[in-house]
Amino acid sequence: MTAAVRRPDSTGPGPATLAAALLRISDAQGGPRGVGFLVTDDLAFTCAHVVSAALGLRDGARPPTGAEVVVDLPLAEAPPEPDPSSPPRASARVERWVPAQDSGAGDIAVLRLVSPLPGARPVRLVEASDTWGHPARAFGFPVGRPGGAWHSGVLRARQAGGWVQADLAASGGYRVTGGFSGSPVWDDELGGVVGMITVAEAGEPPAGYLIPTGTLVAAQPGLRALALPPSPFRGLAAFREADAGRFHGRAAESAELAERVTGQRWTCLVGPSG
Repeated sequence: MTAAVRRPDSTGPGPATLAAALLRISDAQGGPRGVGFLVTDDLAFTCAHVVSAALGLRDGARPPTGAEVVVDLPLAEAPPEPDPSSPPRASARVERWVPAQDSGAGDIAVLRLVSPLPGARPVRLVEASDTWGHPARAFGFPVGRPGGAWHSGVLRARQAGGWVQADLAASGGYRVTGGFSGSPVWDDELGGVVGMITVAEAGEPPAGYLIPTGTLVAAQPGLRALALPPSPFRGLAAFREADAGRFHGRAAESAELAERVTGQRWTCLVGPSG
């Protein structure tokens, strides 16, 4: 019997929500080798090549059965004791490992926490078909920055291999490098994680590529229910024609409203948001 997967209840803004889900994955010497992120209470995604690096294996080498890596929450609020500069750590077992393929597929690993990690909470996943122009953020550990750094980007669309392209924001900042591998990409417009960073351009232009959420959840049985459609709500902003794809679940109400507007010039619509 398979246990039901609990949806994440994280509802805060990007950085606050990611802080409780973002994992630093370290090697045996304690050096950061990449990032991962919790999607349930005990399951996390990262890149397969991050796991190999953390275990000291050559790139593309399959981890031994039962292999474990060390993880912690680098952005979580530091506990008052015993050492605020050293966040709690935990071991995570390699549950699934899919190596990178020449076609662009793969490079996905699923980790399962061996023991609870204090303060950890899963992040919200969003499966979106159109992210062009959306502002996004990611966190990683570029060389020389042991405390990590934020990347500000602009999402584009899928390319032939299935990855989604992300360009460096016009405002500049840190470009995506190897230390960002496995990082969740938070879409500021959709309010959730739309993918995981897997590859970055070594030269110019400063672009990175992410594995979309739909591909990630398909790699692990039972996680498909975690991927939510984009939220139809736009806060206090009015719906536009471009938002038609997100406006769903109101077919009957929309039909009734269209009929009333057609029959009389002035129609008053009153009700709570949503």
